[in-house]
Amino acid sequence: MKLLSNARHIKYEGIGHGIHAELPEKTVADVEAFVGEMVGGV
Repeated sequence: MKLLSNARHIKYEGIGHGIHAELPEKTVADVEAFVGEMVGGV
């Protein structure tokens, strides 16, 4: 994380590696928020 200045770490309790399958809406919302920050608002 120290080497990736724009990185974000989000931990989802009780979710395995299939987060996109288990929480698709939350995953998309978090990715969109991150990308929005990077491009100045989506």
